[in-house]
Amino acid sequence: STATTTGNALFVAVVGNVGSAPVVSTISDNKSNTYTKVLDIVGVSGTSVTLGLYYSANIIGGSSHAITVHAGAGGNNYVLVTQEHSGIATSSPLDVSASAFASSSSPSSGATATTTQADETVIGALAFKASGTITAGSGYSNLTGAGPSGYQVYLESQTVSSTGTQTATFGVPSSASWVAFCAAFKNAGGGGSTVSGTAAASLGGLTATGSGTRAASGTATSGV
Repeated sequence: STATTTGNALFVAVVGNVGSAPVVSTISDNKSNTYTKVLDIVGVSGTSVTLGLYYSANIIGGSSHAITVHAGAGGNNYVLVTQEHSGIATSSPLDVSASAFASSSSPSSGATATTTQADETVIGALAFKASGTITAGSGYSNLTGAGPSGYQVYLESQTVSSTGTQTATFGVPSSASWVAFCAAFKNAGGGGSTVSGTAAASLGGLTATGSGTRAASGTATSGV
């Protein structure tokens, strides 16, 4: 199913074989939702790994919900992954974020500033320029990802119940170039959040003015 639920939040991560940021110019969908950039940066110079993280809160949902990524630069191996969460604050939910990039076997976003409320959902995002199995970092679950050999992108998430700094880590099979993000979002009503749908699919090559469209939510696939 590609149906989404009105009032939920959508988190979108995009990786591309692109030598400069942003990997995304804009994101749109067929439900007239607005997507806000959290982070969009290029990794280690010369590696052509660029990662973007975007979200839309309090979405208009429905059947056949599809997201369109408008490329920020020409490149190939574009991959889109999404997570749909219920329980996220419907207005201005983004609290704090952090990012890092390197070439190593231990991806980490680095620590965010201290969160401003206790009940938050923390989203981790990873772009990884190598093949092999990716695992969620300590404390995280809901791992969602895909990618052709050499350009993988993953999302993970967790709910926290006290204020503090947050860091996203991932387990990777080898040393390679990566970009990692961590972003904490305020939950509504003190009840945490729940992942209600995920999707992952390859967009292939896109020109600087091109775009690719995939389902916003459904069953996650890997190795596309």
